[in-house]
Amino acid sequence: MSLNKFLTCLKKMRPITFGNMSQALENVYGQNEVMLKEILRIHEYQTELEEQKEKIERLEEKVEKIALEIKMIKDISKEMQNFNSQYLPGVLQRLEEVSSVINKEGEEVVAVKLDKIGLKSEEIKDAVFYEKSELQKLAETVEQLRKRNVEAARNSSEAVWAWIFNNTIMNSSWLKDKRFSPGRWAMGYPNLYVLYRILNEMKPHNILELGLGQSTRMIGQYASAFPNIRHIIIEHDQEWIDFFCNSFQLSMKSQIIRLDREIVSYNEAKQVRVFKNFKETLENEKFDCIVIDAPLGGDMKIYSRIDILYILPNCLKDDFAIMMDDYDRIGEQNTVKEICRKIENAGISYKQGKYSGKKDCVVIASEKYSFLTSM
Repeated sequence: MSLNKFLTCLKKMRPITFGNMSQALENVYGQNEVMLKEILRIHEYQTELEEQKEKIERLEEKVEKIALEIKMIKDISKEMQNFNSQYLPGVLQRLEEVSSVINKEGEEVVAVKLDKIGLKSEEIKDAVFYEKSELQKLAETVEQLRKRNVEAARNSSEAVWAWIFNNTIMNSSWLKDKRFSPGRWAMGYPNLYVLYRILNEMKPHNILELGLGQSTRMIGQYASAFPNIRHIIIEHDQEWIDFFCNSFQLSMKSQIIRLDREIVSYNEAKQVRVFKNFKETLENEKFDCIVIDAPLGGDMKIYSRIDILYILPNCLKDDFAIMMDDYDRIGEQNTVKEICRKIENAGISYKQGKYSGKKDCVVIASEKYSFLTSM
């Protein structure tokens, strides 16, 4: 290469300066920062994917359980269909053949025909009996499944109401003793929740309670905490009264009236258990809150706990709430119909609502407090 050409090339080359090097470093740093942000974004996306994957796995487990239950029901249905399609037509056909033979040809010919179709009368009876037995077994299995599903649903509902109730009363200013024993013969959690809301928000002044128990622990504290409250409890069992009063202190505002029980007739029902002299004891009283959980009514066939019917509607204040426990039973359901009939005949507007857990309770409230029926 000649000297002139070399000099020309040197002139064309870009000189390396501190400024050029700084710019190059900034470019490299900028690219690394972009890459770092991209890596962080990918990591967040992967974390989100893992969370979604866990949710999907939990959903898949639930779907699998539901699928197993559906399969069980389908299998039972299939067995019933197979049974109906495989056995019943043949038996019916054979019975028709036998009947035709009997009608046309007499007993001797019947014997011949029965031999031909290979079925004796005793065999027919055995076959019919067997098929009825199988159908009965399938029906019992289906009924057991239905009852288990209902019980599971009620248990689940009771657990939810327990959570709602305990959270509702957590910071209550007047319910100091929060120890309750719901269930079995006592009120359940939905009942206790509704009762607390009635007391806390409606703030009744004259309360009638039929049956001494868990509801008394709550109403008693309410009566003790506020002025001008009157709380009347009707109970038949003196031993239970003594036991309760020894374990829980009621204020002077709560009055227990012991009334014996008796059996009377009401409408088409020949036997209904009631409190004796209930009407005479309370006919001049007026209440804005009535809680009904007595007398014992589980063995009543048509009506149960009808005492309040003897003093309705005169016992009601203008604004009121009536609460009935054990509304899942036919006796209480029929009594509630009678309560509503008496209220309607008096021209009183009201709303009705049901709350379900292990047991059901119903609330009947005047228009002003209609929100109590759908909380």
